[in-house]
This record gives sequence, structure tokens and C-alpha cells, in this order.
Amino acid sequence: MKKAKAFTLIELLIAAGIFSIVLLSIYSAFHTGILSYQKVDASFEVFQNARMLFNRMDLDLSNAFGYTDKESRFQGNSSSMDFFSLLDYFLEDKSFIALNRIKYTFSADILKRSAYMGVEAMGKNIAPKDEEISSQIKEISFSYAGLTGKATEPYEWQDSWPKDQAQGGLMPEAVKVKLVLLQKEKRQGSERLVEFNKIISLLR
Repeated sequence: MKKAKAFTLIELLIAAGIFSIVLLSIYSAFHTGILSYQKVDASFEVFQNARMLFNRMDLDLSNAFGYTDKESRFQGNSSSMDFFSLLDYFLEDKSFIALNRIKYTFSADILKRSAYMGVEAMGKNIAPKDEEISSQIKEISFSYAGLTGKATEPYEWQDSWPKDQAQGGLMPEAVKVKLVLLQKEKRQGSERLVEFNKIISLLR
């Protein structure tokens, strides 16, 4: 009858060492995968916020119009815009187009959109519908394209609109939006700033 052969201490130590290395490799791969997912998730969130904000501004500005032929009432500087726009609304399964005065203001890391709805907004300030857009904005600035009349440089970007009396009855050709959002990675606690730029043309 053969005697059962037992493992020696050295064999047990070698087996334990190999098992530990395998476990460490699995944990390392799993941890790396989680970190990669979190980075992708944080990037997706910040890009989604930028896309939603740009889409909202694009809709407002693409339907903007002048108050009269001599007075557009489009006013803007690097941190705010104020203009008239026609927007679609839905009420009781019916859609209608309503006149709005739209105002964007950025202050203390908060972008606020105010909408003055109805014909009354043409003549005076009525109670607006205010909403705060995105809490991750660290910087946003607007610049406006004005015609120069030159063939080589048809328009120029300026920090305010109108910049002189001649532009008072005109709408800008386009609005350039510079947007800087804060991207946070929750598990690592790290932060970084991501910059986006978009040029929005205004319809005539």
C-alpha cells in the first residue's frame, strides 16, 4: 500500500505566492477598468452638458429678430445677451409659436436664462420665467460678428453689441460662445476645466 504524499512547506509557499500574484493581477485589471469607466463617465457628462446648453442657445438665437427696421433691441456684452425670439410651445397637445424676449446673464458661476413671453414683452418688462442652466459652468463669454464692408475681412468679432449708433438697427451676423465647464471625477476627487467653442448664426 502506497503512502499518501503530503505537500512540503516550500511547495505550499510557492503555491500561495502564485495565487497571490494571480489575485493581484485580477484586482489591478479590475481597478484600472473602474478608473477608466469613471473618466469616460465624467467626460460624457461634461460633453452632454455643453451640447444641451449650445442646443438651447442655438434655438433661441436662430429665431431671433429685430424689434423694428431702425431698432433691433439686440443688446449684448461678454457676459449677457438680451434679444427677441420666436419659439415653439406645446399646450394641451397643440403647438403654437410665441414671441419671447430672451435674456442670458452669467454671474458668480451661474448662467441664468430669463424668458419674457407674449406680445407684452415687446413694450415693457413683465414677470419673466427664470431658470438656472448647468451648475458646472466656470466661464462663459459672448462675442458678436459685425459686417465690415471689406471683401477680405467681411466681418469682425466684437465684445459688445451694438458698439456704435450705426449698429443700433442691425442684428449681429453671428454669436460666438466660449464655454468652460468643470469636469469632476468623483472617486479620485480630481477636477479639470474643459473648454468648448461654438459659433451660432442668426437667421434673417
